[in-house]
Amino acid sequence: MRKPARLLVILFCLVCMAVLAGCSPSLTRPVVNPVLTFEAKADVSMGKSRYVCRLQYSAGQGAQLTLLEPQELKGMTWAWDHKILSVSYEGLTVSQDNMLLPQTGMIPMMLSSLDAASVEGALTTSGDGLFFGSGDGHNFTLTADRRTGRIKQLAVPEEDMLVLFEPIADSSEESK
Repeated sequence: MRKPARLLVILFCLVCMAVLAGCSPSLTRPVVNPVLTFEAKADVSMGKSRYVCRLQYSAGQGAQLTLLEPQELKGMTWAWDHKILSVSYEGLTVSQDNMLLPQTGMIPMMLSSLDAASVEGALTTSGDGLFFGSGDGHNFTLTADRRTGRIKQLAVPEEDMLVLFEPIADSSEESK
């Protein structure tokens, strides 16, 4: 009777160790850094102002942002390659060489925060998908998916700014 009980205990221990070993990598998996090349629908709010736009951003390359809301500005587009800023609206385009974006305003603050986040070693993390950084005189927090690194949110609390990002595939109908 002792031999079958001993085998049962050993078998139970082996099963428990296998289950624990299978679970432990997911618990200790490191948080993936934010992916800073993306295309997304961005819902931007700052104080009482709110805009919805389509954002194509590539770390080090620049950005293109097209307003979807408010309706009065729908289609207005900013293109920024760190050297030239172009603003287009209803067939009119204005470009400026060697222009620095102003430090205030929703669009410059969003782009400067993403640019600051793309610098190697610029972000610190709490390990739960939150990343903290600063740039152009403001602090910001990026929230990213722990597994994929896809950015979900950008917050600049001192400026009362919040940007919620949705993958463009989820909002392709609205952006047309």
